[in-house]
Amino acid sequence: ALALAGEAGVGDVRSLRHFRTLSGDHFLAVAIFDRGDPPSSTTDVDSLVYLWNHDGWTVLADGSRAWGLGFEPFQRLPTHGAVSFAHAQAGGVDYLAVANFARTGAAWPPATDGASEVFEFVRGKANPAYEQSFLRGRSGYFRSLQTLQTTGAWHVASFVLPGELGGAFLAFSERQAGSNHTGDESQYAGGGVSVYRHDEAAGVFALVQRIDGSDNETGLSIPHGSLTGGAPPLPGGPPPPRARRW
Repeated sequence: ALALAGEAGVGDVRSLRHFRTLSGDHFLAVAIFDRGDPPSSTTDVDSLVYLWNHDGWTVLADGSRAWGLGFEPFQRLPTHGAVSFAHAQAGGVDYLAVANFARTGAAWPPATDGASEVFEFVRGKANPAYEQSFLRGRSGYFRSLQTLQTTGAWHVASFVLPGELGGAFLAFSERQAGSNHTGDESQYAGGGVSVYRHDEAAGVFALVQRIDGSDNETGLSIPHGSLTGGAPPLPGGPPPPRARRW
C-alpha cells in the first residue's frame, strides 16, 4: 500500500497517471480502489494527487543529482472504487477524469451502478476545502465539475480528434452490464464503452457515443447514423456483424 508522511496506508492502489497542466506543473494522480479487508472494506476512499516540487536538486544514491525534490502531497479527491485517471485539455482548461467502479456508499461487495467524475483544475485560487485536504504551498485545486453515469467503470482514456466534429474526448470502459455482484457470470461481462466529447460552449463533457458490449455484434451507436466495426470474416467463419441504427 502507498504510504504518506504522517499517514497510515491509504488503500489498494490501482493505477497512476502523470500529467502536465497548462501552467507547466507536473502532477501524479493515484487511483485508490478500496481500504480494508472484505467484508468490512469500503470503496468510498479518497484518491490522491501529488505535485512535483521543482525547487532545488535531489542527490540520488549513486551520487548523481536529479532536478526537483520529488512529488509532494497536493490534494485528496473523493472517489468510489477508483481504478483509472485521465487528463484532458480543452478551451484553455485542464480536466482530470476518474473512472469509479462502485456506487457511492456501497457496502461490500459494492454495487456498480454509480458515476464517474470529471474535475476541473482552477488555477490561482486557494482550495476552499483546505482544512480537509492536504494542499501544501501552491495555489490552485481540482474542483468537481460533473458526474458521468457509468456502470462498473474500469478504465478512462483521453484523446483529441481533428476536424469540425473533433475535439477533446473521454472514453470510459465499463466492465459489466449488471449493477451488483450476484454470482451470475453474466453480471461480469457485456458492459461497453461510453464516449464523451467536450462541449466548449457549456464547458462540460457530453455523451456522443455508446459502444454496446452486451452481445457479439460490434455496431456502434453514433449521432446521425450507424457504423459497423471489425475485420472481414475468415473463410468458413461466422458472418460479419450487423450494423445497428438508433
